[in-house]
This record gives sequence, structure tokens and C-alpha cells, in this order.
Amino acid sequence: MNTSIRSQDSYSPQLVAECLLRHYELLASMAYFDKSKIKHPPPEGWSDKELHIDLLRHLDRSDAVIELLRRIPYIQDDMVEEWEVFFGAFSISYLQKSWRMWRINKEALAKKDWSEMGLAPFDATPPPEVITLTTGRYATFWCIDTKKGSIIPTDGYIESDAPDYDPWLGCKAVPIRPYFDEIYHKIRALEYVPQTHHEHEIEGTIGDGSQGEGLEIARLHQEHGWPNHFRREECIAAVQAFRVAELSNLQGPPSEDDDQEGEGDDIESVTET
Repeated sequence: MNTSIRSQDSYSPQLVAECLLRHYELLASMAYFDKSKIKHPPPEGWSDKELHIDLLRHLDRSDAVIELLRRIPYIQDDMVEEWEVFFGAFSISYLQKSWRMWRINKEALAKKDWSEMGLAPFDATPPPEVITLTTGRYATFWCIDTKKGSIIPTDGYIESDAPDYDPWLGCKAVPIRPYFDEIYHKIRALEYVPQTHHEHEIEGTIGDGSQGEGLEIARLHQEHGWPNHFRREECIAAVQAFRVAELSNLQGPPSEDDDQEGEGDDIESVTET
């Protein structure tokens, strides 16, 4: 796994691609999603047949945005499972076969309601040179400004000094490389921890490694040799067992009413037979 970003700090699609790939590969090296979930672009970039060009043109995205989306890796998304890549945030795949693209509300698309489509934190249309890479109800949205060469990490809260007509103008942009560097080092240090899903869930999440479930999952990573001698499969099994046990503790033992309902169902099914 490459731990350094080779590109210069100045903006380029390659810089964003390298930052994302390093981030995804770090998560895949932990007790989280498999590396096969990372979809790498071909050397020439995603083609018009692979990328959802029609949607991007309809949404008035700039050529620079489209070029960026051709070059970055994506996390496979489907109806079976989803994986957070940051707190509350799921990666947006702009590929044709993406489940997220397929499920976009057609009415919202027709009126270009970015928030309703799940493609931006605000109802207001982002500038043509801006594109959002993550989404979620409680997400930190990663919005890349290809013109300014920066990232706008926002939770959708409209700043008090933002003009009423454009909440985007109130967002704080930060340099791309330092932003991802900080996240990378915090995940590697288990300050942030990926929490793989178990048999009763379809979503993997990112948690705080200093409290709650996150604290125990961080401990399990350390117990299984993180970061230098990590026994990944053993750790995944341990994390899943812990999370299932936690879920069972939260639900408590089955009540007598539950037992009686179950017995009634059995009797009824036998009677019907």
C-alpha cells in the first residue's frame, strides 16, 4: 500500500485520484471492505460508455469536472451492501452501472434539485466547476472545486455569513492534499476506525476510535497486529462477533410475549397444514 502522495500540491485530477486511492486502500487493508470493492479507472480514464456523461452534461458540469471523474477510483455500490468512506459519508460513483445513479429521482433530476438527488448538501446548484464525491443523510460531503483546486468538506450547514441566494459562497475550502493526509494519519492511528458490518446489517461505518464501539474495535485492531503485522481476516471475524454481541445486548433477551407469539405462529402453521 502506497503511503505517500507523489503529486505536487497544485491541483490536478491525478492528485485527487491518488488521495482517494490511498484512502480507499487504507480502509481495505483494515477490518473493512475488500480491496476488490475499489474500481480503478483504465490508464486512459473512464470512457463515455462507462461514465454517466449524459447526466453530468444535463447537470451542467464543466469539462474539468468530467475529466476529474474520468480519473478517480470509485467504490463499488450495489443494493446488497454499502460502505462509508468517512463519517456518515458514502462514495458517489458516477459510473453508468452505479446503483446510486440508477436510483436518482427522475423528477429531481429533471428540475436539477441537487439535494434531493443526493448529489450535494444544498438545494442550491453548485458552480459548474464543483462536484461532490460523497453523500449521506449525515455526511461530510467532499466537494472538489476544480477551478480553485481545493476541497470543500461540508456537513450541509449553511454558514451565517453565506448569501441567501448561494450557500456555496459560505463554505470553507481547504487544500486537498493536507486534508486527506490528516484523515489518513488519524485512521492509521485508529483515532477514526472502520466498523465492518455484520450479518444483520448492510452498511459498514466509520466510527470514533476513542469511545463506544469504536474504542473496542480500535483495540481489536491492535490485538490483531495493526498496523505492521495485521491479521486482517481474524480481526474481521472478531469485529463482527463483537458487533453482533453488542446488538444482542441492546435488544435484550426475548420476552415471554415473543415466545408466545412464536408458539402461536407454529400452532397456526401446523393447523393450516
